[in-house]
Amino acid sequence: MATLEEQMLDFGDKLRRMSETRSLHVARKTAELMRIIVSSSRKSTAEELIEEIKTAGKELNKCQPLAFAVGNIIRRVLRFVRDERQIELGLQQDQQQVAASESAAGRDKQVPDLLGGHPNKAIAVIRTNSLRREPSLQSIFDTPEIQGSGPPTKGAKGVSGPESDEQKAAAAAVEKHSSRRGRAIPWKRKHNVIENINDLIEDLDESMTHIADQALEHVHAKEVILTFGYSHSVEGFLSALGPPPP
Repeated sequence: MATLEEQMLDFGDKLRRMSETRSLHVARKTAELMRIIVSSSRKSTAEELIEEIKTAGKELNKCQPLAFAVGNIIRRVLRFVRDERQIELGLQQDQQQVAASESAAGRDKQVPDLLGGHPNKAIAVIRTNSLRREPSLQSIFDTPEIQGSGPPTKGAKGVSGPESDEQKAAAAAVEKHSSRRGRAIPWKRKHNVIENINDLIEDLDESMTHIADQALEHVHAKEVILTFGYSHSVEGFLSALGPPPP
C-alpha cells in the first residue's frame, strides 16, 4: 500500500496535469487524504494538528490553484478540529469548576468546631463581649483571635491541609509526565475528527443522489432549461426528470 507521501505526490501530479477534473472526485480524494493525515498524526494538541493540515493543504493548492474543491475540503476539516478544540476547552473548564467546588467543600469541613459546631455563634459571642466593654481606643481596634480559625501560617512545621495535598498531587503528576521519556501522546479527540471526516465522505458519495431527488421539485412542465458547459451534477439532475420527449 502506498504511503501518505506517495499518495500526496500522486494526487498532486493529477491535479497539476488536470487528469482529474470532476470536483466530486477531487473533493473525495482530498477528504480521504485528510483522514489519513489525521489518523497518522502524532501531534499532541489541536493547534499542532491544524498546522499539519494547513501544510498539506498548501502543498495541494500549489499543484492546482484552480481546484477550489481542495480548499473547501481543507477548510471543512479545519472546522472539525476547531469545533472539537472548543468542546475540549469547555470540558476542561467544567472539570476545573467541579474541582474548585470540591476543594472549597473540603476546606469548609475543616473549620474548627467551636461552641457546639457553630463558629458563627462563637464570633457573635466575642463581638457581643467586646461591645459590652466601655468604648475606648483599645476596644475599637481589639480583634480577638479564635484558635485554629485562621489559615495555617506559611513555613509552619507540621501543618497539613488541602493545599499541601493538592501540591503533592500536582508534583506527582508532573513527575509521572516527565518520566515518559519525551514520548508524544496523540491528541485524544482526533478520533471524533476522523468520524466527522467519514460522515463528510459519506455525504459526498450521496450528493449526486440528493441533487437528483430534487429535480421534480424545481422543474415543471413546458419549461425551457439552458445550461452552460458540462457538469455531471446537471446531467444527473436532468436525467432524474425522465427521458426527453420524442
